[in-house]
Amino acid sequence: MAARIGVRIIEDDRHPAPGVLARQLGQLGSFEMQLASLDSPGLDETDILVLNNVAPPTHLPETEILRFAESGKGVLCIHDSVFPGSVNTRLLEAFGVRHAWDSYSVTDQGPIMALANAAPGQPLQRITVRRALGNESHSVLTGITDFEIAEEVWAQNFAPDVTCLLYADVGDRLPCHPRFRQPIPICGCVGVGAGKAFLFSLGHYAETYSDLNVVRLLSNGAKWLAGLLSDNWDLFLSYSSQDQQYAQSLAAIAHDDFGLSVFLAAKDLESGDEWSETLRKSLIVSREVCVLMTPHSLHSEWVTTEWGAAWILRKRITPLLLRCDI
Repeated sequence: MAARIGVRIIEDDRHPAPGVLARQLGQLGSFEMQLASLDSPGLDETDILVLNNVAPPTHLPETEILRFAESGKGVLCIHDSVFPGSVNTRLLEAFGVRHAWDSYSVTDQGPIMALANAAPGQPLQRITVRRALGNESHSVLTGITDFEIAEEVWAQNFAPDVTCLLYADVGDRLPCHPRFRQPIPICGCVGVGAGKAFLFSLGHYAETYSDLNVVRLLSNGAKWLAGLLSDNWDLFLSYSSQDQQYAQSLAAIAHDDFGLSVFLAAKDLESGDEWSETLRKSLIVSREVCVLMTPHSLHSEWVTTEWGAAWILRKRITPLLLRCDI
């Protein structure tokens, strides 16, 4: 049995939905959840650090966190932890968050960032969240569709090395600064030394954490940080649902013994996913395809479709024969 991945959460006392993310990730079975304080984050004892809505003017132990990430670990930053006006500028710089200065207004109190704010009580003003063009097949977006949400959005930019996964299309749905007529990047991932960071700037309202797309996105982000999801799959395993037990055993061997990332439909698709679209995208980003050939799969339209599509895509296809002759 694979070892559980340690996840340590630093969560601001003002979080709109305290403890929700810990419960959601804890239900996945792969993660061992731990709560930590700013004074004693205990980073030597964990694999992933979650900075959950850590708002200004809270100072984070930046040097320790950067050393943690650069050593090969993962950092998940949510909402105010990604805020460009944060006092933790070293972290933001390292994670690729950049200002959008034309969205600031200068006042007697200094520069104030403009917000586009669609509250849960304003259903006609919901903001559209879209997948970034060209990155729709990233493994973190598995099961994620374009969706609407009532949320607070601030203007920001990402550095060139950040892979933008989602952006907010605010448009003219609500009164806001002209900067919000442009797409606003709200989710991305980036390498930090030998480690990685995952950024998601929504999360102002408690209702956000009950949205299926948000829950799945944060779960996928944690899996990506832990190495359970890759930017591309090494292997797409095609099989009949009646051979699921054998397929799971093969996937475990490929991952545990050879370090391969494996797309396995029963594991990676959840209720409500658009199956055909998810399978198509996963095939495109997989390096190779393995077909578990059994009497069941020989009569499966899905298996035939998958390896036929793989042939069209010029993927290397390896059949594994089980209980059937050559």
